[in-house]
Amino acid sequence: MTIREYEVREPAAGSADGALTDQADGAELFVAQLVAAGVEALYINSGTDTFPVQEAIARRQALGMAVPRVVLCLDEAVAGAAAHGHYAVTGRPQAVLVHVDVGTQQIGGALHNAQRGGGAMLICAGRSPYTIDQGVPGGRSSPIHWQQEQLDQHGIVRNYTKWDYQPTRASMVAPAVQRGLQVAARAPAGPGYHSRPPAGQRERPEQPARVAPARPAALPPPGPR
Repeated sequence: MTIREYEVREPAAGSADGALTDQADGAELFVAQLVAAGVEALYINSGTDTFPVQEAIARRQALGMAVPRVVLCLDEAVAGAAAHGHYAVTGRPQAVLVHVDVGTQQIGGALHNAQRGGGAMLICAGRSPYTIDQGVPGGRSSPIHWQQEQLDQHGIVRNYTKWDYQPTRASMVAPAVQRGLQVAARAPAGPGYHSRPPAGQRERPEQPARVAPARPAALPPPGPR
Protein backbone atom coordinates (compact mmCIF):
# COMPACT_ATOMS: atom_id res chain seq x y z
CA MET A 1 0.00 0.00 0.00
CA THR A 2 1.24 3.47 -0.85
CA ILE A 3 0.39 6.26 1.58
CA ARG A 4 -0.94 9.19 -0.42
CA GLU A 5 0.56 12.64 0.08
CA TYR A 6 -1.76 14.82 2.13
CA GLU A 7 -2.56 18.40 1.22
CA VAL A 8 -5.18 20.66 2.79
CA ARG A 9 -7.71 21.46 0.06
CA GLU A 10 -9.17 24.85 -0.66
CA PRO A 11 -12.96 24.59 -1.08
CA ALA A 12 -13.99 24.55 -4.72
CA ALA A 13 -16.22 27.37 -5.91
CA GLY A 14 -19.87 26.46 -5.51
CA SER A 15 -19.18 23.36 -3.42
CA ALA A 16 -20.54 22.62 0.03
CA ASP A 17 -17.02 22.13 1.41
CA GLY A 18 -16.37 24.68 4.12
CA ALA A 19 -19.71 26.44 3.69
CA LEU A 20 -21.14 28.09 6.82
CA THR A 21 -24.63 28.69 8.18
CA ASP A 22 -25.81 32.16 9.18
CA GLN A 23 -25.40 31.09 12.84
CA ALA A 24 -21.74 30.16 12.48
CA ASP A 25 -19.75 30.22 15.71
CA GLY A 26 -16.32 28.90 16.61
CA ALA A 27 -17.62 25.33 16.87
CA GLU A 28 -19.07 25.46 13.36
CA LEU A 29 -15.85 26.97 12.02
CA PHE A 30 -14.10 23.93 13.51
CA VAL A 31 -16.49 21.55 11.73
CA ALA A 32 -16.34 23.47 8.43
CA GLN A 33 -12.54 23.44 8.43
CA LEU A 34 -12.50 19.68 8.99
CA VAL A 35 -14.78 19.32 5.96
CA ALA A 36 -12.66 21.68 3.85
CA ALA A 37 -9.51 19.75 4.79
CA GLY A 38 -11.01 16.44 3.69
CA VAL A 39 -11.41 14.93 7.16
CA GLU A 40 -13.82 12.03 6.74
CA ALA A 41 -14.45 11.02 10.36
CA LEU A 42 -14.61 12.60 13.80
CA TYR A 43 -13.96 9.92 16.43
CA ILE A 44 -15.63 11.22 19.58
CA ASN A 45 -15.93 10.41 23.27
CA SER A 46 -18.22 13.21 24.34
CA GLY A 47 -18.48 15.30 27.50
CA THR A 48 -19.93 18.59 28.68
CA ASP A 49 -17.45 20.53 26.54
CA THR A 50 -18.21 18.83 23.21
CA PHE A 51 -21.86 19.87 22.81
CA PRO A 52 -21.13 23.03 20.74
CA VAL A 53 -19.42 20.86 18.10
CA GLN A 54 -22.21 18.28 18.23
CA GLU A 55 -24.84 21.01 17.85
CA ALA A 56 -22.96 22.54 14.93
CA ILE A 57 -22.86 19.15 13.21
CA ALA A 58 -26.59 18.60 13.82
CA ARG A 59 -27.40 22.09 12.51
CA ARG A 60 -25.43 21.52 9.34
CA GLN A 61 -26.92 18.07 8.81
CA ALA A 62 -30.44 19.49 9.10
CA LEU A 63 -29.58 21.91 6.28
CA GLY A 64 -28.04 19.22 4.09
CA MET A 65 -24.51 20.59 4.52
CA ALA A 66 -21.35 18.51 4.58
CA VAL A 67 -20.06 17.17 7.90
CA PRO A 68 -17.51 14.52 8.88
CA ARG A 69 -18.93 11.14 9.85
CA VAL A 70 -19.34 11.12 13.64
CA VAL A 71 -18.14 7.85 15.20
CA LEU A 72 -19.02 7.43 18.89
CA CYS A 73 -16.25 5.60 20.78
CA LEU A 74 -16.84 4.31 24.30
CA ASP A 75 -13.23 4.93 25.31
CA GLU A 76 -10.75 7.59 24.23
CA ALA A 77 -8.08 4.97 23.56
CA VAL A 78 -10.47 3.36 21.07
CA ALA A 79 -10.98 6.74 19.37
CA GLY A 80 -7.23 7.29 19.05
CA ALA A 81 -6.64 3.77 17.73
CA ALA A 82 -9.48 4.13 15.21
CA ALA A 83 -8.09 7.42 13.88
CA HIS A 84 -4.64 5.82 13.62
CA GLY A 85 -6.05 2.90 11.65
CA HIS A 86 -8.06 5.23 9.40
CA TYR A 87 -4.88 7.11 8.52
CA ALA A 88 -2.94 3.88 7.93
CA VAL A 89 -5.52 2.78 5.34
CA THR A 90 -6.27 6.09 3.62
CA GLY A 91 -3.22 8.29 4.15
CA ARG A 92 -5.47 11.13 5.34
CA PRO A 93 -5.40 12.37 8.96
CA GLN A 94 -8.65 12.25 10.89
CA ALA A 95 -9.89 14.05 14.01
CA VAL A 96 -10.45 12.84 17.57
CA LEU A 97 -12.64 14.76 20.04
CA VAL A 98 -12.30 14.09 23.78
CA HIS A 99 -13.37 15.63 27.10
CA VAL A 100 -10.99 18.18 28.68
CA ASP A 101 -7.96 16.97 30.67
CA VAL A 102 -9.30 13.58 31.74
CA GLY A 103 -10.26 12.61 28.19
CA THR A 104 -6.80 13.69 27.07
CA GLN A 105 -5.22 11.42 29.68
CA GLN A 106 -7.44 8.50 28.76
CA ILE A 107 -6.11 8.33 25.19
CA GLY A 108 -3.08 6.75 26.85
CA GLY A 109 -1.21 4.15 24.83
CA ALA A 110 -3.05 5.01 21.62
CA LEU A 111 -1.21 8.34 21.59
CA HIS A 112 2.13 6.60 22.11
CA ASN A 113 1.31 4.24 19.24
CA ALA A 114 0.40 7.15 16.96
CA GLN A 115 3.68 8.90 17.77
CA ARG A 116 5.87 5.84 17.23
CA GLY A 117 3.77 4.39 14.40
CA GLY A 118 3.52 7.60 12.37
CA GLY A 119 -0.25 7.95 12.73
CA ALA A 120 -1.31 11.45 11.69
CA MET A 121 -4.37 12.75 13.53
CA LEU A 122 -5.63 15.93 15.18
CA ILE A 123 -6.66 15.31 18.78
CA CYS A 124 -9.08 17.97 20.00
CA ALA A 125 -10.16 18.53 23.59
CA GLY A 126 -12.21 21.05 25.46
CA ARG A 127 -10.81 22.92 28.42
CA SER A 128 -12.11 24.85 31.39
CA PRO A 129 -13.47 28.33 30.59
CA TYR A 130 -10.86 31.02 31.15
CA THR A 131 -13.24 33.81 32.18
CA ILE A 132 -15.86 34.34 34.89
CA ASP A 133 -17.50 37.09 32.84
CA GLN A 134 -21.09 35.93 32.36
CA GLY A 135 -21.45 38.40 29.51
CA VAL A 136 -19.05 36.27 27.46
CA PRO A 137 -20.47 33.10 25.89
CA GLY A 138 -18.89 30.11 27.59
CA GLY A 139 -17.86 31.82 30.84
CA ARG A 140 -17.47 29.84 34.07
CA SER A 141 -20.84 29.05 35.58
CA SER A 142 -20.34 25.86 37.61
CA PRO A 143 -17.97 24.55 40.32
CA ILE A 144 -16.77 21.89 37.85
CA HIS A 145 -15.17 24.64 35.77
CA TRP A 146 -12.66 25.24 38.58
CA GLN A 147 -12.11 21.52 39.18
CA GLN A 148 -11.30 20.95 35.50
CA GLU A 149 -8.69 23.71 35.35
CA GLN A 150 -5.13 22.44 34.96
CA LEU A 151 -1.96 24.51 34.96
CA ASP A 152 -0.80 23.02 31.66
CA GLN A 153 -3.33 20.71 30.02
CA HIS A 154 -1.19 20.52 26.88
CA GLY A 155 1.71 19.24 28.98
CA ILE A 156 -0.13 15.92 29.29
CA VAL A 157 0.59 15.16 25.62
CA ARG A 158 3.38 17.52 24.57
CA ASN A 159 6.07 14.82 24.66
CA TYR A 160 4.03 12.79 22.17
CA THR A 161 2.75 15.39 19.70
CA LYS A 162 4.31 17.30 16.81
CA TRP A 163 2.25 20.43 17.43
CA ASP A 164 -0.16 21.84 20.01
CA TYR A 165 -2.21 25.01 20.07
CA GLN A 166 -5.16 26.65 21.82
CA PRO A 167 -7.23 29.12 19.78
CA THR A 168 -8.96 31.46 22.23
CA ARG A 169 -11.11 33.33 19.69
CA ALA A 170 -13.48 32.04 17.03
CA SER A 171 -11.51 33.81 14.31
CA MET A 172 -8.46 31.69 15.19
CA VAL A 173 -10.18 28.30 14.92
CA ALA A 174 -10.05 27.58 11.18
CA PRO A 175 -6.37 28.50 10.67
CA ALA A 176 -5.44 26.48 13.77
CA VAL A 177 -7.25 23.36 12.54
CA GLN A 178 -5.72 23.71 9.09
CA ARG A 179 -2.23 24.10 10.48
CA GLY A 180 -2.62 21.22 12.91
CA LEU A 181 -3.63 18.85 10.12
CA GLN A 182 -0.76 20.02 7.90
CA VAL A 183 1.85 19.50 10.60
CA ALA A 184 0.41 16.12 11.62
CA ALA A 185 0.49 14.81 8.05
CA ARG A 186 3.95 15.96 7.02
CA ALA A 187 6.74 13.39 7.33
CA PRO A 188 7.40 12.08 9.84
CA ALA A 189 3.64 11.90 10.41
CA GLY A 190 2.26 12.00 13.93
CA PRO A 191 -0.45 13.41 16.20
CA GLY A 192 -1.24 17.05 16.89
CA TYR A 193 -3.24 18.48 19.81
CA HIS A 194 -5.79 21.29 19.79
CA SER A 195 -7.71 22.49 22.87
CA ARG A 196 -10.87 24.54 22.66
CA PRO A 197 -12.02 26.93 25.42
CA PRO A 198 -15.82 27.36 25.52
CA ALA A 199 -15.64 31.06 24.66
CA GLY A 200 -13.82 30.30 21.42
CA GLN A 201 -16.40 27.66 20.52
CA ARG A 202 -19.51 29.73 21.20
CA GLU A 203 -18.31 33.13 20.05
CA ARG A 204 -19.52 34.40 16.68
CA PRO A 205 -16.84 36.19 14.68
CA GLU A 206 -17.40 39.93 14.24
CA GLN A 207 -16.32 39.73 10.60
CA PRO A 208 -17.84 37.32 8.05
CA ALA A 209 -16.06 34.04 8.71
CA ARG A 210 -14.56 31.68 6.19
CA VAL A 211 -12.42 28.61 6.38
CA ALA A 212 -8.69 28.92 5.86
CA PRO A 213 -7.33 28.53 2.32
CA ALA A 214 -4.74 25.93 1.43
CA ARG A 215 -1.12 26.86 2.01
CA PRO A 216 2.15 24.98 1.55
CA ALA A 217 2.94 22.99 4.67
CA ALA A 218 6.68 22.68 4.12
CA LEU A 219 9.46 23.78 1.82
CA PRO A 220 10.21 21.39 -1.07
CA PRO A 221 13.35 19.24 -0.81
CA PRO A 222 16.52 20.99 -2.00
CA GLY A 223 17.59 20.26 -5.55
CA PRO A 224 20.83 18.46 -6.40
CA ARG A 225 23.97 20.55 -6.12
